[in-house]
Amino acid sequence: RDRDVTGVQTCALPICFVFALLLFALSPQSSSLSTTNKIGVRLSQTLHTKGRGNILISMSETTDSVLQQVATSNDDRSRTERAWALYSGLKDLQQRSQSPVLSVLNTPRFASLKVRSLWITNQIYVKGADLNLVNILSRMDGVASIEEERQIQLIQPEVSSAGVDAKRHASFEWGVEKIQAPEAWAAIGSDGRGAVVGFIDTGARYTHQDIRGNFRGGNHSWYDPFYQSEHPYDVVAHGTHVVGIAVGSGGIGVAPGAKWIACNLFDEDFVGAEAAAIECGQFLVRSEERRVGKECRSRW
Repeated sequence: RDRDVTGVQTCALPICFVFALLLFALSPQSSSLSTTNKIGVRLSQTLHTKGRGNILISMSETTDSVLQQVATSNDDRSRTERAWALYSGLKDLQQRSQSPVLSVLNTPRFASLKVRSLWITNQIYVKGADLNLVNILSRMDGVASIEEERQIQLIQPEVSSAGVDAKRHASFEWGVEKIQAPEAWAAIGSDGRGAVVGFIDTGARYTHQDIRGNFRGGNHSWYDPFYQSEHPYDVVAHGTHVVGIAVGSGGIGVAPGAKWIACNLFDEDFVGAEAAAIECGQFLVRSEERRVGKECRSRW
């Protein structure tokens, strides 16, 4: 090293040049990915080929501690109270662990990006993240991994050219009779009344004659992460069919006395997204806000 006239040590020119290059490579403006193993392989490939990608950021602090605490607690709380404790614990975890990352994402530099904070998995979704942002996030202590969002493809139903006989020749559809649903209703004294069944599918046409009578309605009975529609709809009729099989009236449903709620997971091209699936899961778990305290199941 050389020493200048002020007595401060300085670098020799070649060493300073190498050090400057190193600082540039590690800066947020770097055009290469960070060497951290937090970044998924598929995301790395997408960023190199397309420059941007939709990402899911997983926090280092997982939901395990909250789930364990609720599962092992020995108390006399009701099902609804335990569900609320689970929801509250996950929300506290979300706010505590995601705060540093959300602070970065809320800066003017990234204000144009679409961001969703997910509490049920303690993850953050970012649409259209570029390489610089991924590098910044990967260096944060509270981040465990950054993966590219996966797409979910629904198998398209085959449309038959044969005509369908709309007349029903029996009190119940053959499938309802085959599984002896009427006998089960008689044995337990219920055809589903008092239960709420949740569906994650292509939505549901709530005006359909066989399911409109038992749509729960009111607050928190329908969620659409794609288009934020106010009322339930079905992009391709798949979900309406599934709701009918489960709770439809007129002899087509296995539990016609139950109420139903639904979340739309797919667009008109039968394609869903991982973040939307997580949001649909949150929608079902949050049903305790209505203090229903009944069953809520999902059809994936």
